[in-house]
Amino acid sequence: RDPWVHLYMEQRYAEPYPLDGIEKMKLRFSYSIPYFKDGTPAGELDPAVHASIAVFYVILMDNNPESPAYQQFINFGLMLYDNRTAITPESWFMDTGQNPIDATNMMIYVMDSSVYSDPIYADGKWRHVDFDPLPYFKKAFDIVQEAGSMQGSRFEDLAISSAFFGFEVSGVMDNEMKIRDIFLGTEPSK
Repeated sequence: RDPWVHLYMEQRYAEPYPLDGIEKMKLRFSYSIPYFKDGTPAGELDPAVHASIAVFYVILMDNNPESPAYQQFINFGLMLYDNRTAITPESWFMDTGQNPIDATNMMIYVMDSSVYSDPIYADGKWRHVDFDPLPYFKKAFDIVQEAGSMQGSRFEDLAISSAFFGFEVSGVMDNEMKIRDIFLGTEPSK
């Protein structure tokens, strides 16, 4: 297998942010992909293996010490760029990694990118994400449980333990991403 190179900027929370009792949330940020270059030698590109993706993940962890799924988590993802497609469909799968060292063996859920963005290209255009992620967190949790993970956990046991942006590149590719005005949480009533 080809190497899976990734670079993330992560915010971990010393005290995970509980979802219990929250009725509405806000996820808002702006981003731009101003540059992408594929340097793969002619005839060697395999889109099933070689890709450049920009991601935003929220880690939804079971934070209830009494739960049988305590500290298990969902990698809840938004695809911000994929050089192979302008719209990324909804998907979910087990994070098995390349080897036992980098495998979390937890579920990854990726939203359909058309929910939060128009088609995404490396064109330098600023795109604005602004929606309530809570219904999608619930959907991801239901899918993960139906797939057999996080058994015994309840949605109200979940908390946001971290969030991160970054690139995952499994090819000879060069990229740039700009991010600004990040907000994830509840907004005060007006």
